[in-house]
Amino acid sequence: MKSPIMNENNYKWWGLTALLIGTFAVSLGLSLLFPAMPVIMADFGATVSDVAWLSIAYALAFAALQPVMGRLSDLYGRRRLFVGGMLTFLLGSGVAAASWDILSMSGARFVQGIGAAAIFPAGMAYIGEMFPREERGKAMGIWGIASGAAPAIGPLLGGYLVDWGGWRSLYYFSVLIGLIGVLAPWFILRPSKTEKPSGFDLVGSAWLFAGVGSILVVLNEGRNWGWTSPIIIGLLVTFGVCLIAFLIHEGRTDHPIADMDLLQSPFFLLLAGTAFVSFIALQGAMFLIPFFWQNVQGYTPGNTGAMVVPLFVAMAVCSMLGGTLADRLGIRWTAALGMLTKTLALLLLGFLVIDTPYWYTGLALGLLGVGMGIALPPLSKAIIGAVPPQTMGAASGMFSMVRNLGGPFGVAILSSVFAARVADLATAALDDSGPTLGQFHPCGPAFA
Repeated sequence: MKSPIMNENNYKWWGLTALLIGTFAVSLGLSLLFPAMPVIMADFGATVSDVAWLSIAYALAFAALQPVMGRLSDLYGRRRLFVGGMLTFLLGSGVAAASWDILSMSGARFVQGIGAAAIFPAGMAYIGEMFPREERGKAMGIWGIASGAAPAIGPLLGGYLVDWGGWRSLYYFSVLIGLIGVLAPWFILRPSKTEKPSGFDLVGSAWLFAGVGSILVVLNEGRNWGWTSPIIIGLLVTFGVCLIAFLIHEGRTDHPIADMDLLQSPFFLLLAGTAFVSFIALQGAMFLIPFFWQNVQGYTPGNTGAMVVPLFVAMAVCSMLGGTLADRLGIRWTAALGMLTKTLALLLLGFLVIDTPYWYTGLALGLLGVGMGIALPPLSKAIIGAVPPQTMGAASGMFSMVRNLGGPFGVAILSSVFAARVADLATAALDDSGPTLGQFHPCGPAFA
């Protein structure tokens, strides 16, 4: 009897299911860590700047390597890249579970980011290959719902896992669900169509990675090492050299990862810059809030995971609303509404104090999710609508890369500001003429 998976009418849905399992496993494994940051910091005796590398290392690999992985999936097969990405993610999870300090865990998180960078572009391309044009929207919607559900479930589940078995249980759980994410695609998906290998822009990717990595180190460690220290100055010079070399190389290579016409478009730069700033705000807030709830207000990791759910639920619901509003009100007004809502949320978060009730913080996070959900769909729509069909893939890939790079920048910037404010307040508290930690407002007493 012929397997229903081999039936042409059913294969695409079985294949989508396999992609959903793998993508959900990775998204869930990554979002589990959110409520565990303060616990990990305490366990290793690390600083906030040290712990920030857990987010920065992953996000750097994920954002900077996506264009390369997408091209590799075209050349050498999407099933290979998807399954290889899952195995890489599993390796990173296993090393993270056995990590002995922040440095080793940051390295493991970097490996996880490499795996995730292979999974997402390969999955999207597989959907485009398996489904006819008239069904791709539906398939992408289902894939997007599954991808978006994991960040809402992950912190809740992660918090309870930390309460029950410690932070290492998060990575053991990631390995378990990741194994399912490996087996399903390997046995269900067929090898994809591939191009004749013609090369990809490895040199450009190296320049981009080195440049972004240099500036992130500066932002996160500049205060600790000294803003005028030789190593920071050297890293700033490295960033400038890498940026110039990247732009020159991309204008000359036959297989660029960046479309220079897009990079010279003020419209594209405005949209990408807006999304970049949005993710700075989102990831920065997500990084700091667990420290406020656990270290200041005394909540458990389980409480923290449950309390952040309004943010992700609001994002998921309002993403659908944002697309509808963009069709009715126009891209400009919808994006502006989302950005204003997000600005209001950040303003509210700026007035947290030590006895701020949860409903206030939850409201601010919910508004942040509303703003993100409303603002991002019209930005994506504007990008796709502004370029010809033959460059849509390049435009969407560059937009995604720039947007996701906002995450590590947000964590690096806000963790550095946070550490500087705490140090200043601690110094002021020793001076009778200066303000005490409890008198500082806004933000100070909440993070003291």
